[in-house]
Amino acid sequence: MKRVLSFMTAFAMMIAMTALPAAAEKVQNAAGDWEIVNENFDDSAAIPTDIFEMGTAKTGMSYAAVSAAAENLPEAAAHGNVVKIAKTETDTTANTDSYFRIFYSGNNTIVASQCSKEELKHIRVSFDLYLPEKMQMIARGLDNYGRSTVGDDFLSFETDGKITLVDGSKIDYEVGKWQHFDIYLNFENTKEYSVYRNGTLVADKIPTKNLDTCIVSLTITTKVKTTAFTYYYDNLEFVVPGDFQMLSSVPENGAKNVTLTEPVEMTFNHPMPNMETSNITISANGTPVEDVTVSEKNGVVTVTPPAGGFAYETTYTVSADTGLTDIWGKSLAEAASISFTTEQEGAAKPDRNLVDENFDNDMAISTDIFDMGTAKIGMSYTAVNAADENLPEAAAHGNVAKIAKTATETTANTDGYFRI
Repeated sequence: MKRVLSFMTAFAMMIAMTALPAAAEKVQNAAGDWEIVNENFDDSAAIPTDIFEMGTAKTGMSYAAVSAAAENLPEAAAHGNVVKIAKTETDTTANTDSYFRIFYSGNNTIVASQCSKEELKHIRVSFDLYLPEKMQMIARGLDNYGRSTVGDDFLSFETDGKITLVDGSKIDYEVGKWQHFDIYLNFENTKEYSVYRNGTLVADKIPTKNLDTCIVSLTITTKVKTTAFTYYYDNLEFVVPGDFQMLSSVPENGAKNVTLTEPVEMTFNHPMPNMETSNITISANGTPVEDVTVSEKNGVVTVTPPAGGFAYETTYTVSADTGLTDIWGKSLAEAASISFTTEQEGAAKPDRNLVDENFDNDMAISTDIFDMGTAKIGMSYTAVNAADENLPEAAAHGNVAKIAKTATETTANTDGYFRI
């Protein structure tokens, strides 16, 4: 499923306690973490009301699961359905009842029924957000374990394109494109949160002001009272972390004929913004290697080879010891290591496919690979079925890219291109 948290006129994404609907059962994912909510809205044309509740429409608000393609949103194929929150321009009533939140009312509260208060001291909340324009919004965290309304405004969006944090510091946000936010909350010995935007750490260890025990709810509310607005969110996750562990590596453990200049990447299930590089070591045929560079970004540890590259026909081992700690201060559950052997001197270099596209996996042309001219001069660019076009060898070709210009169009095709 996907991830997003919505900003709305009193959009409240809240997470709470008691009996849990079956649709939101805690599930351990491939990364070893426990998902309380992981929703991408693609399985239904309607918002799942056993997980989410919304404010009434009396203030001109609407909440709907819509097709990203139908809304002409970017990256539509990747997002599928998304949640659209909108307010009519003609409505002048204050949006006091305009919230969207993880189910919280009555006996259907979600989170505390699945988690102990100790588990809720470490939480990741993630979401994708699309804002057509700059808006005033608040992402507020609440401790609702005992129906408390104590909380902090983690993210306060302003019309100047800035987000104000609890300590008064500011970070940027963007409009007209999807943005992914990860909020990491830590109430184990410390009372703080960190924020990643699009995979990059933008706020580290921001002290909370009122929250001091746990985080159960996240409410997002717009400050807008009467102005019309529309915004979208997707891929909402509320996650309790499992053991800190390595997930994969490039090259894989035991790889042969690795090129001398290839960086080594070890991917972990949690980020390590304050990683001690001394916890990552590398050796060549058992001898320590010192002249490498070790860095980390959003859980990926990169070991960059020396200036002259690795040595030929040498077995390297990269190790991470249990002194390595994640963003919550959790130690690596068990030491991890990978070994690989570099190529022979003079070995032939294999060909590499930079682009290999047959258009069969989607009925849309991949816009992250291909760039097309505009349609203003009568041009069209589409992925079509070869059989539908009565093309020869249709079974072998499946889908193909069709580029066409209308016969009646007489404008020069100065903008009619299709390219990598």
